Amino acid sequence: MLNDNLKKSICFVGIGLLLAFSLNSLLIYGLRHYQGGAGFDVWNQIIDGKAGADILISGSSRALIDFDCQAISQVTKMSCYNIGFDGQRYNLIRPLLETYLKHNRKPKIVVLTVGITDLSVDDIFRPYQFIPYLNENELYKVVVKKMPEFRYDKYVPLYAFTIYKKDLLTRALKGLRSTDTKSCVRSCVRTNQETEWADVPRINGFLPVDRQWSNEFEAFKSKFPKGKEYKIAPSLVDDLEAIIQRFQQENIKVLLVFPPVYYESIEGYTKNLNEIFQTYKAIAERNHIQLMDYSKDPMSKDTKYFYNSQHMNKKGAAYFSSIFAESIILLKPGNN
Repeated sequence: MLNDNLKKSICFVGIGLLLAFSLNSLLIYGLRHYQGGAGFDVWNQIIDGKAGADILISGSSRALIDFDCQAISQVTKMSCYNIGFDGQRYNLIRPLLETYLKHNRKPKIVVLTVGITDLSVDDIFRPYQFIPYLNENELYKVVVKKMPEFRYDKYVPLYAFTIYKKDLLTRALKGLRSTDTKSCVRSCVRTNQETEWADVPRINGFLPVDRQWSNEFEAFKSKFPKGKEYKIAPSLVDDLEAIIQRFQQENIKVLLVFPPVYYESIEGYTKNLNEIFQTYKAIAERNHIQLMDYSKDPMSKDTKYFYNSQHMNKKGAAYFSSIFAESIILLKPGNN
């Protein structure tokens, strides 16, 4: 009798685990086909090998929002893809780029964007966006070192959907319903005003933000009337240099680019501005690459191009990207 009860219990547990693993796999499949934003759309394109381009834009939100790939392609006649990710630093951008190289054709030019905060913070922003891709070894090694609980997300069925329910479950279900629809990551045109970054599909990876100048910088000045220091983390310097050297090993042209920001935010309110720029200059010199500094571009003094002190709006991104693209032309094969 005991043996029968034990067998029934084992059978019951086994069926439960099978259902849990099956449901987890189904929901992950949904996320792998979700094209509604939150970074999943671009991650899916990368892993599916559909993000290959001549010009690759990478970095944090300033890459994501400031570099309009359609504008760049129109000028350069080269394909362009933007894999900038909101809130991420080069400790996480490094495995992202390794994943890109693993699944996509090599770019000819890689643009690594930098700013005043890119070497100072290495927290994981919106960790739920990595859940469907934890089988990518380079990514998993980095995120689990920073957040050990990712082990549960990877190996315990439905754990992630319990922890990040509102961020994952609805999107997974939408992905399951839309697996037969055409992705708009590369070609969709947005006509409505941007409201929530997380749920806005990108255009060739680029996120257009159709907003006007806000009062965010005034709030920052009130909070930090004497400015703010952004301490440099040596580990992030190492990560950035490792990325540069990795691309150089592949004979890929690497550019370090500081896009325009609203001038007052750095000239008056970044305490260690000189240290930050000297660090970027030293990185460029050590690795024999070009540092393209647009921080003093005339557009940096006109708020019509920005919606806050660090990010351009849609108009600013289109204007800057066209200017930047002109410099890319000089780097194309056959030009001196």
